[in-house]
Amino acid sequence: MTRRRSRAGPALGAAAALWALANAFVARRLTAPDQHAVEAPASPAVTEWTIASGGPRLRGWRTAAPASRAVVVFAHGYRNDRALGLPLAAPLARRGMALVTFDFRAHGESDGDRVTFGHRERGDVPRVLRFARGAGLPVAWVGFSMGAAAYLLSGAEADAAVLDSPYAELGPAQRSRFGPLFTWGLPLARALVAWRVGAPLDDVRPVDRVASLARPTRFVFAERDHWAPPDAQARMRARACARCEFVTLRGAEHGGHLTPAWAEDVAAWLDRALPR
Repeated sequence: MTRRRSRAGPALGAAAALWALANAFVARRLTAPDQHAVEAPASPAVTEWTIASGGPRLRGWRTAAPASRAVVVFAHGYRNDRALGLPLAAPLARRGMALVTFDFRAHGESDGDRVTFGHRERGDVPRVLRFARGAGLPVAWVGFSMGAAAYLLSGAEADAAVLDSPYAELGPAQRSRFGPLFTWGLPLARALVAWRVGAPLDDVRPVDRVASLARPTRFVFAERDHWAPPDAQARMRARACARCEFVTLRGAEHGGHLTPAWAEDVAAWLDRALPR
């Protein structure tokens, strides 16, 4: 009996150490920077820009074609980069609108030491909006996933916005996305993610901002979205502002709907919604 106990002690200790390491690895993996080179496209022609003040240095592109109607900012999702918004360039250009895309902090070629699902990235939103307003034209925001959530969390508003697939609350969104293992098997990982994010996950709530939106805002949701499932979409709808509208894409999944048809629809809606 004594031998069995003496053997069980080190085994349990090793198992506990492995469990702790697994939790730490998952937390690090979820919030580690996703920085990489982003190659400029051959078409559309773009010019590069940098914002160095007010936070981590941000890098982005602006389409080179002159704009007479508006400037549209595209904000990418979690572990994407500025290239994700390029399909919008042509449909916007046909309507006299320029496209501005950028890498959030800790993504692409921008500076930053961690990814926080929109909580810290919200500080990038007013900085990019100020840059876009430098042209003296109306400014719109098109955010996908984290790019939509960060816009809501920031408290800033453009003249119009398309918010595609924002999560309602970060805690439930992660539980929906990563499933029972993350919820029940890795409680230390959740705590470490919250520490790296800088806030309790259930306190990061873009949904709380929806009712106070004052500008034309279109919410687009995929029917089979694992970050924003139907119950989260319903909570967003329940907070709808007077100038909010909601679109559900039947059968679509998170991000799978960012097609040329989607870009054309977004550009057409912005052309109607932006002031003239």
